[in-house]
Amino acid sequence: MGRLSSDMEKRLLTTVSIVAKWAKYEVRLTDKKITAYYRLYPEVYEIAKTMTFDEIIEFIKKYENDETYGKNMKVLLSPEGREYVRYLVQLAQEWKPQFVKFSKIEK
Repeated sequence: MGRLSSDMEKRLLTTVSIVAKWAKYEVRLTDKKITAYYRLYPEVYEIAKTMTFDEIIEFIKKYENDETYGKNMKVLLSPEGREYVRYLVQLAQEWKPQFVKFSKIEK
């Protein structure tokens, strides 16, 4: 993936508190939750999908001591958090966006 632009980093950082909370409570994402997340943050999903586990951990470490994001980053760097990040990386690689198609409603 290489170095993220500052805009891409900001987009990923917008979701750190959500992901840290999921990790803390070991939330297993249903297809419905993944779809909702994708609709809210499609660019974050696309960025994360192209990153490896090691690249994501490197990104997290960069903000480990940050005043705003550090607490959440430490959750994600814990052994349980790393396993959760690994789980999310696998999901991002395998999941395909699915949208409900609406048919024309007859009156």
